Amino acid sequence: MIYQRRPGWGFIVSMSSLTAAVSFVVWASHSPSLSETWRILAELQTGRVRILPTNDFETLQNAFVRHPTIADNFLEENPAGILSVHNGGFVTQGSAYVVRRNALEADTLEIRLSQISEQENVVVNFHTRNANHQATVNRDGFYAWRLPADNPFPQLIEVRVERKKKQKKL
Repeated sequence: MIYQRRPGWGFIVSMSSLTAAVSFVVWASHSPSLSETWRILAELQTGRVRILPTNDFETLQNAFVRHPTIADNFLEENPAGILSVHNGGFVTQGSAYVVRRNALEADTLEIRLSQISEQENVVVNFHTRNANHQATVNRDGFYAWRLPADNPFPQLIEVRVERKKKQKKL
C-alpha cells in the first residue's frame, strides 16, 4: 500500500520560509546597494574617477530611479545639476556627469568650452541610458544638445570632451 498522507503544517511553514529566504537573497543580489551608490558619487565629487565604467553608470542610474530623493538632494531646487567635481559649474577634467529631474524642466544641455585653438577639433560625446549623441564644437566653444525625452527619470547624462589636433591638408 502506498503512503498517501498530506504534508503537515511544520513542513509547509519550513518550505515557505525557505522559499522566502531564497527569494530575498536573489532580489537583494540584483538591486544596487546604496553603499555602492554613495561610493560612486563620492568618487565623482572628489575627482577620483573621471569616467565611470558601464556597470557603475547603470548602478547610479538605477539608484536614481529607485530612490529619486538621492538625485533631489543633489539638485536642491534646480532642474539639473553637475555630479562631477566642478567649480561653480566649470569642469576642468574633460568629462562630467549631470543629472536632470525630468524632461520638462531641463530639455537642453548647454556647454561652453574655453581656449579652443585653431589647430584643434573639439568633439563632445553625450550619453544617457538610451541615447548617444556626438557633435563637433565650433570655434566659439558653445554647443547645445536638445535632450531626448526618454525615460528613466531622474536621468544621468555623461558628457565627454575630446580635443584632437587638426590634421594638416596636403
